Amino acid sequence: MKKLLVLLMALFTLAQVDAQEKNVIRIATDNTDLILQVAPNGRLYQAYLGDKLLNEKDINNFSPYVKGGSDGSVSTRGWEVYPGSGAEDYFEPAVAITHNDGNPSTILRYISSEQKAVAGGTETIIQLKDNQYPVEVTLHYIAYPKENVIKTWSEIKHAEKKPVTLWRYASTMLYFSGNEYYLTEFSSDWAKEAQMSTQPLLFGKKVIDTKLGSRAAMHTHPFFELGFEQPAQEAQGRAMLGTIGWTGNFQFTFEVDNVGNLRVIPAINPYASDYELKPNEVFTTPEFIFTFSNNGTGEASRNLHAWARNYQLKDGQGDRMTLLNNWENTYFKFNEELLAELMKEAKHLGVDMFLLDDGWFGNKHPRNSDNAGLGDWEVMRSKLPGGIPALVQSAKEAGVKFGIWIEPEMVNPKSELFEKHPDWAIQLPNRETYYYRNQLVLDLSNPKVQDFVYGVVDKILTENPEVAFFKWDCNSPITNVYSPYLKNKQVIVTLSNSDIKAKKDLEDKKVGAQNESSAISAMEKEEDLYNSFNGGSAITFEDNNQALMDLEAGRIDAVVADEILVRYYIRLKGEDKFNILDDNFGEEEYGVGIRKGDTEMVDAFNKAYKELQDDGTLAQISTKWFDADITIKE
Repeated sequence: MKKLLVLLMALFTLAQVDAQEKNVIRIATDNTDLILQVAPNGRLYQAYLGDKLLNEKDINNFSPYVKGGSDGSVSTRGWEVYPGSGAEDYFEPAVAITHNDGNPSTILRYISSEQKAVAGGTETIIQLKDNQYPVEVTLHYIAYPKENVIKTWSEIKHAEKKPVTLWRYASTMLYFSGNEYYLTEFSSDWAKEAQMSTQPLLFGKKVIDTKLGSRAAMHTHPFFELGFEQPAQEAQGRAMLGTIGWTGNFQFTFEVDNVGNLRVIPAINPYASDYELKPNEVFTTPEFIFTFSNNGTGEASRNLHAWARNYQLKDGQGDRMTLLNNWENTYFKFNEELLAELMKEAKHLGVDMFLLDDGWFGNKHPRNSDNAGLGDWEVMRSKLPGGIPALVQSAKEAGVKFGIWIEPEMVNPKSELFEKHPDWAIQLPNRETYYYRNQLVLDLSNPKVQDFVYGVVDKILTENPEVAFFKWDCNSPITNVYSPYLKNKQVIVTLSNSDIKAKKDLEDKKVGAQNESSAISAMEKEEDLYNSFNGGSAITFEDNNQALMDLEAGRIDAVVADEILVRYYIRLKGEDKFNILDDNFGEEEYGVGIRKGDTEMVDAFNKAYKELQDDGTLAQISTKWFDADITIKE
């Protein structure tokens, strides 16, 4: 009996240890430990981030509730690893979601975790899930022991019946406790790149971000240094370096709370970027890469450089070619003979590659300055009668490789491309167009523009396979940014008990639509499917209301119509009767028509609209009448 009792006690102890170990997740390099812990409420908290633990048993002494607040006696809080909006954390969330029912809260609980070996380190994968809504978040951490670098990102998905709106989506969140924090950041301008400045972080938020849409490093850099107890220094003191793997609009938020704790939140900039996440679609955040050093920023910088060479850059350990660019020598004034001579000089200097910069293209509008030709990617015959092949040959004879300058996502108004396709450029209606460096940005959301940009690169490489390098420039932020007021879809509506689950199921079915509507035009674009309908085409009605009444009566199988009208109709008739398929026949945009030239009315309307948008009234109205927020966020 005594032996049995001892055995049972031992098994109970082992079970406790095992359970405890399962509740603790250790992400470790040779010099740094990040300890995460599942609390009794099922949520995941940061228990420790700092120097490598000297005694591994210390991992069992941490609590998930680390300095959650000064009101600990009445509210138990901690440093939640990926906090959502709407819970008891009153500071910036990592993720914020508006659900189908308008609920803006998200509370994530721990489900599982695993670790596996990857190139250079260990990946930790953590599954979190909201217990009230079918929303899942997967946290990824890769620890590189030798380089003392941790890379982390997040994946968000859901299984709600309709799309949800993401309005915050951080890569991660890190917490620190100390007496003083100092931020070193880097601002930029032309010929004044990487201007370094340092400031203390005090109560409240400090934000480093960009809203340029491109050229992330034009005014600021997606990189920072943190000094603890003193400003970050080169060769001594504790420092953290962090960067985000994202070339677009980014945001670093540094928030010091009411009890002096610091949270660091790296993310895509949520400005004008509410994201409609469809069911089962995965939203992946950019990677955040960081490192620590107790010997200043020099060591931390070498950590990041070693990591990048080993695991991030293609052929990172290989030799790098030296390059001579003609720009500062010739600017726009050159010809084949001059370039050939410069290639020989490049070889004489020991340079590996010659790059031809801006000014080699355009015939109707020659690119002899920055106010013309951009978009017309044909060799300028007056300068280069032999074209790119002659330059490649000259480079080969000189013993250097050849590279060339492109900027295919931009256009000058003075170009053949803009004359043919003015609608390809991003422009505001009813406003004087603003030109940065005499150019506009092409709308890369347009599939035709995507094909054009791809074609520029493809044509050069196909015709000149020995081109070794592209200098892909980006000389303008996105200007004249425009969004209409409402986005509309040509949706497919069925009865809730219908066996039609996807667009392909409409074959041999009776499909209704309003006569001469955009729904008919949208369906006709998919000719094969349209002709497969029962009767060889859609059944037309005088208006959408009549079509929907016939659907309700069972005389037709489906209706294709404007989403806005459909949602309003369903709201009135009963949501349980109808189903809107995930498939649709394309998107449209709604605006508001105002008498041409009435700029006063346009300005007044836009102002009122913006006020209603900012205070949430538009979203409320849209949800009330259409069962979803279909307004477009500026």
